[in-house]
Amino acid sequence: MPTEYLLGIDFGTSGGKCMVFDLKGNQISKAFKEWWYFTPDELKPYGKEFDPNQFWQFISETIKETLRKAKIIGSKIVGISTCSLRQGIVLLDENGKELYAGPNIDARGALAQDKIMNTLGEPGLFEITGQCPAVICAPSRLLWFKENKPEIYNKIRHLLMISDWIIYRLSGIYASDLSCASSSMLLDVEKADWSTKISDELELPREILPKLYLSGQKIGEVTKQASKETSLAEGTPVVIGGADSQMGLLGTGAVKEYDTTVIGGTTTMLQTVLTKPIVDSERRILTSCYLIKNKWVLEANAGMTGKVYNWLRESLNKLRIGEKQTQKGQGLDYPDMDKLAEQIPPGSDDMLAFLGSEVMDLKKIEVIRPGIFLFPPPANPITATPIDARHMIRAVIEMMAYAINGNKLTIEEVLKRKLDVLKATGGLSRGKVWVQTISDVTGIPMQTYKVKEGSPLGCAICAATGINEYPTLEEASKNMVQLENTIAPNAELHESYVSYYDRWRTLYDKITEL
Repeated sequence: MPTEYLLGIDFGTSGGKCMVFDLKGNQISKAFKEWWYFTPDELKPYGKEFDPNQFWQFISETIKETLRKAKIIGSKIVGISTCSLRQGIVLLDENGKELYAGPNIDARGALAQDKIMNTLGEPGLFEITGQCPAVICAPSRLLWFKENKPEIYNKIRHLLMISDWIIYRLSGIYASDLSCASSSMLLDVEKADWSTKISDELELPREILPKLYLSGQKIGEVTKQASKETSLAEGTPVVIGGADSQMGLLGTGAVKEYDTTVIGGTTTMLQTVLTKPIVDSERRILTSCYLIKNKWVLEANAGMTGKVYNWLRESLNKLRIGEKQTQKGQGLDYPDMDKLAEQIPPGSDDMLAFLGSEVMDLKKIEVIRPGIFLFPPPANPITATPIDARHMIRAVIEMMAYAINGNKLTIEEVLKRKLDVLKATGGLSRGKVWVQTISDVTGIPMQTYKVKEGSPLGCAICAATGINEYPTLEEASKNMVQLENTIAPNAELHESYVSYYDRWRTLYDKITEL
């Protein structure tokens, strides 16, 4: 049995996840804690915050649980790193006390948009940062506090992204990495440094921004207080991590130029590794810094995917067995849905789903398309195969694949080259129909990995590098990421899916007219 382990902490939208790995990248244990946000009365319905002390308690409990499941004590952990959802920020005073903590769904910045647009303009802001829209990013929130809560704004001495805040809670160090900092909309993406132009023109204090480090650098150690709260040993090395999406890339071994990963979770992100920053001239998709020095990522988001698939599962279960049994965990599970989807032919007998999966275009980000299942009328005599719940499952999987394909095509257009393989990670990558359908629709192979949770594995890779187990993130990734399978597209099905996709995309573009 190994005697030394690594800990990855992942702060997600719906909860916190901790995972223990050995130094070879084998997953030992996992724990998850669901959490929730609150809305201040004056900001209903669009403002969201979280209680930092409560959430730190949740994270501490999750760390303890994953240690218990691994059957180890805290002193066996030799390195820790973190990742988090992007755009979320925490503001602290001169004593390190949190003044505000908000996730990436806090939209109070909508009330401060005019000043940003009038001062910098959306095209200018996008050219500097590679990011859009400003409504959920740090400048908008800072301006909101400046205009609406000056008593809080005047106390701000530190701004941290959420992953940085966990590092701070563990080590007492104020620090950030380039991947998380990219999502703040305060970073010059090409220079890979804080933007003087943005902070000066918006009259925001630069001194509140933390020092930037490269992911995989040790920046501190677990403090006595954090040790007491988490059961980790005092003095355990704490290593800078990064954004959850970029960590997902690292967790699939995506380190070379044009390596592309599909990160299938609540939403599905596609990210491609670059050796120079490329900003989409049409402002459809994003550009961010990667975890590795002098590398960037081009990224697109296929919108609501895992969340929609979970909604479908819960809805079918409520119809079949009722609310109480669903709450007890009975009914259809994801492997069951895979089996049902396999019973339906590609194309879902002409059923199409439009339920929130998107082909990313930042210029149309405010467009909300109605949710629709489109299918042949079941009672019509000429309908050869009446639609049932199995078709709904298959159609939703195909919808996700179509949206992923649309975003892949956008990335290829910006790159001016074709992609030759897609890596897959995240909860959705467990579904063999999901993976095979993406391969068939896109016409290129999909690679899956032994560890499905790429983001926490990315944290472990950073931690291993920070304690000098491996000299670089590239070398650590090479040794710790384990390929599980390569799924090739079915050439005949791909030919059929070309026309299925074209029909879906045509209707997708027209649905806004309804």
